[in-house]
Amino acid sequence: MADSDHTANPLAPDAVLAGALRALGHAPPLASAPEAAASSSAAALQPPTAVRSGADLLVAVFHAALVAVGFRFVGTGDDTASGTAASVDQPERLPPHWNATGDTFSQRYRHPQSSFTFLVKSVKLRLD
Repeated sequence: MADSDHTANPLAPDAVLAGALRALGHAPPLASAPEAAASSSAAALQPPTAVRSGADLLVAVFHAALVAVGFRFVGTGDDTASGTAASVDQPERLPPHWNATGDTFSQRYRHPQSSFTFLVKSVKLRLD
């Protein structure tokens, strides 16, 4: 596979992992030149998110894959009243404390080709 084919694929492993790092605040956001200054100053105000478990990392990777194929992250929680809204400056970034609930994760997404809001729930299983 040629390098140009690899970089054109938004779901290539390195592209998704880079997206997960951006979602967690461990890499600079993707932005066009005029937006870069505003995004980098907003990023400086929000520290990187701590990954507490493998489940946190898996949810961040899944989030990055959804964003890579055109979904827009709109917030956490089952609905807008109980959740945290996504950042306007960095829509690919997960908000602070997105993983504070521990065993369950709820994220909401929208896609430009749909009028629906998609709720993605993840539950950490313990295998003792």
